[in-house]
Amino acid sequence: MKIYVLIGLTLLAVGCEQQSSVDYSIVEGSIENAHGKTLALNTLTGDFNKKITLEDDGSFIDTLQITSGTFSLSDGRQKMQFYLEEGDRLHVNYDAAKPGTWANFEGSAAASAVYYRTKEELTKDLKNGIKNIYTLDERTFLEQLNKQKEAHKKLLQGAKSLSRSFQKLEERNIDYEYLNQVNNYEMYHAYYTGNKGFKASDIIEEELRGINMEDKKAFRFSPAFRNLLTSTYNQKASAMVKKDTIEPSLALLKVIAENGDQEIRDELLYENAKTYLSYSEDPEAYYNFYMAYSSNKEYQNAVTKDFDKMRKIAKGKPSPIFRNYENHEGGTTSLNDLKGKYVYMDIWATWCGPCKREIPSLKELEMEYRNKDIVFVSISIDEQKDHDKWKNMVTQLELGGVQLFADNDWNSQFVKDYLIKGIPRFILVDPQGNIVNSNAPRPSSEDIRKLFNELEI
Repeated sequence: MKIYVLIGLTLLAVGCEQQSSVDYSIVEGSIENAHGKTLALNTLTGDFNKKITLEDDGSFIDTLQITSGTFSLSDGRQKMQFYLEEGDRLHVNYDAAKPGTWANFEGSAAASAVYYRTKEELTKDLKNGIKNIYTLDERTFLEQLNKQKEAHKKLLQGAKSLSRSFQKLEERNIDYEYLNQVNNYEMYHAYYTGNKGFKASDIIEEELRGINMEDKKAFRFSPAFRNLLTSTYNQKASAMVKKDTIEPSLALLKVIAENGDQEIRDELLYENAKTYLSYSEDPEAYYNFYMAYSSNKEYQNAVTKDFDKMRKIAKGKPSPIFRNYENHEGGTTSLNDLKGKYVYMDIWATWCGPCKREIPSLKELEMEYRNKDIVFVSISIDEQKDHDKWKNMVTQLELGGVQLFADNDWNSQFVKDYLIKGIPRFILVDPQGNIVNSNAPRPSSEDIRKLFNELEI
């Protein structure tokens, strides 16, 4: 639904600089005909997430102990952005049942909400003028991007009642948005034009030289800077993998460790460790490297807890079990029911594109080993609301093997025990119920048949 912005009269009295000694900010308001009972409040950089409960009359208020940041507030259908500093207050109200109604912003943070909404509309208008900017040649691409950047800066300069600190951060963010798009050019141009071998020239490379990868303020404020940082590090890690045949997840850690800013380094090391430790081919080497370069005790403790759990799902350890999962063919099935044969498990969901892309290869694998000493089990971690969707998809796609529905989607104990953070995930257990590989090769991988042959399945 398109939201129009109305600045309350109280905004006229707000000065350009917030003068306050308080160490919190307040977000409040009222939503008529809300679509749910909660609102999601998040920072754009992803380091803060919170649910705000709506009262029966649709009102809400929340006090945030933050220094500063750009936030998004969403009821699931509408999203608005705003910048908060200590002492700020934002009041917002609108009628969720009336498309096209005005959203009212009042308070010291209202000006930033107005700015973000106007910037969003401006960006749409600029993008609509170009069918696909990444199909353009390099010089035209840069010309169009520069026009967009200058339009955004002009909007920022003309905005009223924004704090100077926000203006400085946002001006830098606009530059990083530009650089992030430039950095994506080679990959996206190759994709959209079908020229898979395309390599960007020095024109593009020149734009990307001299970027300060240790810009702490931008790291805390700008999603574009974080994306640029992550993309650059992934590119370096990929090059390292090709050159040194190092494990990808460990290569990424090593690249991140080169960042000279300890705070940025700690944050990125932690984000990657929380996700990729459980996928590492050598968890101990990964963990030891992480601990050597991280200085954040809180993060170290969290990763250590995950590593201790990893030890429990190492090769040869008894597999975590699931009990009484619903079987598509009727009744329930537990992992212990399948003892006596190897069990190759696929953790998936109906909404997961990569999961569904593995289905043809999984069917081939099942057919090839149908008379062997192995059972193929697919466990859906769809939410309960998608239960019927799961049942229908299994039938329509004629999925084979044992088709099960987990008891509590991502929160199922079996999923937690295996530290599953992403899907599809494949697990191989031996006839005695012990783990062969907690992160087994995918059906589409050449390595899966090598593994089965080594085990003489």
